[in-house]
Amino acid sequence: MATRNCLACERELTGEIVSLEHAIPQWLAKEIELPGVSLRHFVHDECKADDALIRSHQLNTFGSKKICRICNNGWMSSLESAAKPLILDLMHGRTSILALTDVARLTLSRWAVKTTFMIAVLQTIQYELPWTIFQMLGKRENDGPNGCFVFGTQQPGLPKGFLHTCLADLFSEGQFFQVRVGFSVHQLHFVVVIPIVKALRAVKTSGMVHVPLWPLDLRVLATYKKIPESFESSYRFNDYLTNLVEAGAVSKNGVHLEVIEANPAVAV
Repeated sequence: MATRNCLACERELTGEIVSLEHAIPQWLAKEIELPGVSLRHFVHDECKADDALIRSHQLNTFGSKKICRICNNGWMSSLESAAKPLILDLMHGRTSILALTDVARLTLSRWAVKTTFMIAVLQTIQYELPWTIFQMLGKRENDGPNGCFVFGTQQPGLPKGFLHTCLADLFSEGQFFQVRVGFSVHQLHFVVVIPIVKALRAVKTSGMVHVPLWPLDLRVLATYKKIPESFESSYRFNDYLTNLVEAGAVSKNGVHLEVIEANPAVAV
C-alpha cells in the first residue's frame, strides 16, 4: 500500500498523526453556518441550462484528512488565531478592506491562500497544485504566499454563509495553467490565483470592486464594470465576482496575453 504524506510538511500520515483539516475553520463555521442549510456542490457546464449537483453535506464536514496534527495544531492554528479578528471585523463591516495595513494584508493573504489550497484539494477534479507554496506558509511564517495573487472585496449583496467556486484556466492548447478560487464568508469575498505553470503573468480586475492584497506591490490592469442589479442565485454572484479577476501569461513580445479558457466550475 502506498504511503500518504502530509501536504503541509510531507510527514508520513500514520494513524497517530493524521487529522481532519477543515477548509472553513470551526470558529468561522459557527459564525456563518445557517440552521437547516447544507453545503451543496455543483458542476457548472456552460452548455447546459442547469448545474449538476454532486453532493450535499454539513459545512463542518468540509475538510481533508491529508494534513498531520502537528501542522494542524501548529502553524495553521497560529495563522487562524492571527487572522480571526481581521476576518470578523471585515465580514461584519466594522473595518474597511481599503484601510488594512501591510501587516494585516500579509496575514489575510496567508490565510486566504491556506484556505484556497484546502478548497482546491477537495474538488472532484484534482489539479497538480504547487504545494511548495503551501508548505512555505509553515516554514516561513513571516513571509507571504509568494507565487499567488490575492484579492478581496466587501459586498453587501452576498448572503450570510459560505460560497465558493473553483475555476481552472487552460491555455488554448488545453494545458492547465492556473486555478482561480473565489470564496465568500458572509459579505467578505476573496479571489486567489494559484499558478500551475510558472510564467510571467499580467492581472486584470475591476478597479471598482476588488482590492489587491498580495503581493503588496502588485500592479493591476484596471477595468470598470458595473455590477448587475440582480443575479439568479447567490452562487452566480460569487461566480461573477471571481471572474472579475483575470490573469494571463505574458507572451515573448511582452504585451500579448495567452488565450485562456475557463474550465467548468465547481460551485457551492
